[in-house]
Parts: sequence; structure tokens; C-alpha cells
Amino acid sequence: WYHFTFVAISVALFGWGLLFWGLARGGDDARVSVRVLDLLKLRELGVGAVARPLQVDLDPEAAGEARSISVRLDGRGALSVCLDQGAEQPAKGLRIYSGDGVGTCRVAAAGIPDREYRGSLEITAGKGVLRIVNRLPLGDYLAGVIGSEGGADAPPEVLKAQAVLARTFACRHRGRHGDADFCDTTHCQLYQGRASVTPAVEEAVRATAGEILTWQGAPVRAVYHSTCGGATRPFADAWGRPGPPYLGGVADGDACRESPHFRWEFRIRHADCMELLRALAGGHPVALEVAEAGPGGWVRWLAVRQQDGSARRLRGEEFHNRAGRRLGWNAIRSACFTVRREGDAWVFEGRGFGHGVGLCQWGAAGLARQGWDHARILAFYFPGTSLRRE
Repeated sequence: WYHFTFVAISVALFGWGLLFWGLARGGDDARVSVRVLDLLKLRELGVGAVARPLQVDLDPEAAGEARSISVRLDGRGALSVCLDQGAEQPAKGLRIYSGDGVGTCRVAAAGIPDREYRGSLEITAGKGVLRIVNRLPLGDYLAGVIGSEGGADAPPEVLKAQAVLARTFACRHRGRHGDADFCDTTHCQLYQGRASVTPAVEEAVRATAGEILTWQGAPVRAVYHSTCGGATRPFADAWGRPGPPYLGGVADGDACRESPHFRWEFRIRHADCMELLRALAGGHPVALEVAEAGPGGWVRWLAVRQQDGSARRLRGEEFHNRAGRRLGWNAIRSACFTVRREGDAWVFEGRGFGHGVGLCQWGAAGLARQGWDHARILAFYFPGTSLRRE
């Protein structure tokens, strides 16, 4: 058994190493693939040229150029394609790309604003919906992640720090989704194509080309959040399992004080709060209290008091996440709070926005305004790590 386990672990590490070093050696020109728009479960969409006509390859036939492409699934789930308002034709799949290699294509679909993507789009039919994979250079993907994650207006050194973390994540997790390296949701990194990509974002990617953050020679867990409220949180406190030493939490004082989420308050009617707790913890809840808090006031455990006098424990981050899905993310914005009852209401007084682990984006901005560069910012929020250029 020991020998089998050793061999299995060795093979897994070897495979991971091949993925990591293959991407690292390719630099920001290495190609990555991203599954996009999966959550929308689309059955039709339109793709248009932004500047020059698009190149379209149909499987099994080549098609040539087009300025607009309509794609849909028919009633049997088969793929149909229409080029430049021409006749519909069946296809097993299609590939759309800009002929000059640097242009973009615009995707129009129900439920989202139009999005522009660099690289190529490969579209196939799968389980009754369209499957769309965006293949593009790593550098363009990183720029899209930084813009999509809301960091486009941050100071230049923060953009560089975000570029390093996005590249580190990509190196660590390439191949995560089988037919594609990444998805476009926060399960991987939020990616909305060229939305909010600015010259400053692209410059941050260029300025940090090849830089990743490492711990003992391997890419770190590159996690970040909006606002810590004064102290980041240990990995174990957030997710209930041991984390690496560099994610033990640090105090950054009031570095993120400019954030609109530095301090917040949320009030909810007693009946609505008990309904929420019933959905989250079950039973017949009558009250809520913080059972255990960690450094910085981040809630480890909540006690949901029951009608029969018992209490059910609920992890703080689980409560934050599940309450956010039900009430909206601007209600209970983090698991760093105190809670009390006032008459017919429960009052949550809190700090921060997000899970609180790793880099605090607003805190990094505050430190950058004090003159810190991206290397110092990363070393502060991920103590003991090394910045490495491949």
C-alpha cells in the first residue's frame, strides 16, 4: 500500500510539474483555454467582427471569412450555423478567430452585455447547450481576469500584484476542466473577455511578464478578496482544513479604510432572520450568537439557538456564503461581524468584504499609495513566499 501511494503521489506531482513548467516556459505567449458562458446554458448566440472580418472554420468543411455568425441548436440538439445572413448549414463544430491574430470578436447572447474575446472561439454542441471554449495567449487571459475582477482602476503596483497572482493561479491550476484549462467563473478566476481591460492593466501584465509567487519552489494558492477590514484571515478559519503557512493571516491596520466595505451594518427582521437560519441550519431557531471568533474578529463558529434549548453550530464562512446567495452579497458582506438583537431586528455590525484570506485588494491599494511596490505588497500578504521570474 505504501509503495502504491508513493508511486501515485509521484506520478501526480510529475504530471502537475509538466503542466506548470510547460506553461511557465511558454511565458505569457503560451496558449490557454477557457470555457466561457457555461452558466448561461445557451442554445443560440451571435458572433460579430469588431474590425476586420473573422475567419471561420466549420467541421467538417472550411468556410472562409464572415462579419457575422449566428449559431444555434435545433430541436434535436444539432448545431446549425449561418454566415453573413446566408442559409443555415449543419456543422459538428466551428472555430472563429481574427485573421490578424490580435483582433477580437464580439459575442451577443441573452442575459449578458456583449463581450469581446481575443484569440479563437471553438463552439460545439454538448448535452443540449452550446459549449464555447476561448483559446488565447496567457497574457491576454491575465488582462481579462484583472479587468473582470474589478481591479482595473487600482494603482499600478496593485495591478502588478494582481497580475502576478492571476499568473500564479494559472500556472498552478492549468488543466482544471478537462476540455479546457479554466472556466470563466470564480471557481477559477472571473473572466469576461476584454471587459474593463485598460492600457494600465495590459502594462501591468507586461511589466510582470513571467513573474509568479512561490512557496518552496511551487506556485502558491493565489487567493485574494476585496476588503479585510483591518486583518486578513487564516486559511483554516475560513475553510475548516489546514492551510499553508503563508496564509496564516496578517494585520494591515487601516490600509483598506478607503473601501466602502471597511465598516458596514446590516439589519434584518427577526422573522426573516429565523427563516434564514432555518434554511441554513435546520430545526426551529430562536436566536443567533457568535460561538467562537478568530484573529481580527473573523467568525469561526456561530451558535444557532433552538426552541428546545439546544444549539446547532454553523461555520462562519459557510453562513456568509449561503446568506449571500439568499440575501445578496451586499447584505452580510463577510464573516467578520458581531450580531445582536434590537427589538424586532437582528443587527450585524461587520468589517470587510469577501472571504478575508490572502491579498486584500483595497488594503494593497492603501499600501501602494504609501509607496509600496508590488513585490513588497505580495511579501506582506503572503509572508515567507518568493517572487520568481520564469
